[in-house]
Amino acid sequence: MLKFDNAQLSQLFHESYHHAMSARLVICPQEGVYLEFQREQPSKLFPRLKRIYPVGFRGGSTDPGVLAEMHFGDGYSAHTLDTGGAEFFRELSDDERVVVLGTREAFRLLRCPVQWLSVAKLRQFTERLNRMRMVHFPACYDNGERARWYVSASNLLEEAAFIGCKRASCSDELDFSSARNALEKLVNIVKTDGSIRTVV
Repeated sequence: MLKFDNAQLSQLFHESYHHAMSARLVICPQEGVYLEFQREQPSKLFPRLKRIYPVGFRGGSTDPGVLAEMHFGDGYSAHTLDTGGAEFFRELSDDERVVVLGTREAFRLLRCPVQWLSVAKLRQFTERLNRMRMVHFPACYDNGERARWYVSASNLLEEAAFIGCKRASCSDELDFSSARNALEKLVNIVKTDGSIRTVV
């Protein structure tokens, strides 16, 4: 998961008068991973592409470790993302989050409200992430069951992308992010048909 800074996005959306823009996820070994926005009808006020780099990712957006851990590969690639139109670029609040989910060739740009949980609920959600990885996945006995597991795990990761807790300790936050990242890595080696990738 790649998360992006609300302040930078809010400024960009404001500068573009909240008009629809095209969006691409660009993956470049030399320059890192970033979102690239452009007005659909560039004008003198907004003639150039705008880059927004992800935040909150271990190593930083330009670290080679990002490319390896997200399974981006070694070469340059650009992936067009569906924003759903001008509504995506409305004013962004502090209680919303913009993320890119997915790996390899399937990336999705999502904007959703943050679901604020209590500390107890956050710990319960962390346990759900761990159970999905350590209990439900090993219980799958064929590709069909792993395919169904893949859908359930992907949905859980999407829900986790918009989870927040204002009173969580550093330890609780680390447990949650570690559980989410570990499940994400496991999902990345499972194909949609339930078979396992031989090269990761």
